[in-house]
Amino acid sequence: MRNCYIFRQRQPNPAITNAGMTSSSLITAANTLSLPRFRNAYLPHLPPFLAANDIEYPIELHTAATVSPDDFKACFSLIRDTSAEMYKSSAVGWKPIAKKREMRDEAMRYLVVKTRIKKECGDEDEVGEERVEGSSDASLSSGCSGGDENASEERVVGFLSFMLTIEDDYPVIYCYEIHLLPSMRGCGLGKHLMELAEQVGRKAGVDKSMLTVFLRNKGGMKFYERTGYTEDESSPAPKRLRSGRLKRPGYAILSKALK
Repeated sequence: MRNCYIFRQRQPNPAITNAGMTSSSLITAANTLSLPRFRNAYLPHLPPFLAANDIEYPIELHTAATVSPDDFKACFSLIRDTSAEMYKSSAVGWKPIAKKREMRDEAMRYLVVKTRIKKECGDEDEVGEERVEGSSDASLSSGCSGGDENASEERVVGFLSFMLTIEDDYPVIYCYEIHLLPSMRGCGLGKHLMELAEQVGRKAGVDKSMLTVFLRNKGGMKFYERTGYTEDESSPAPKRLRSGRLKRPGYAILSKALK
């Protein structure tokens, strides 16, 4: 479930929405809300995600400015670890600096999923492990020695980033990234995060939810299709080469109507 970012120019649109506001004023009004007001307006209830093993995973809503440095680093690492190779093999290329700049856009919002890491340490001469409750993912383990046997810390296990914006004259909610640790896939968390983002879009009054996905990301394509996404009219069409062969772009733009 990975998105690729295609650089786009966000432009105001004078079209009138059903609520009587222009699309640009609707988006501006939403994006200028403080984080508490944004949460109260669009996600007043944000309970933890309850996995099948009865483990609760708290979900936090953030702006790019309120994500802690450690959590920002963890989110970027998830993008790099799951998608860098796809970027490298695409026309877009893997550009870490540009990706971090995009992640820090002032209009970007984050749904960050966390859990508590228990530090299980033995004797001072032994090396212990950190484990996420209910998870066996090796990427969550690291050594520790000594210290409080009950010590724990929060760790990011997944996130979704989105933005309320204008796309081709429509007010939309654009899902920029959705990434989960391997151990968190297949438990319904990805679908839950998408539903939360769509809830924001509906309450904000936008027309549709959109995202960009690499065509080689077969698992992501199947996931989005199952959750109701289809190829958007703005998705680039195949180009016919001089040889007569059709060349498909490396990505597709998908969307789902919210009205």
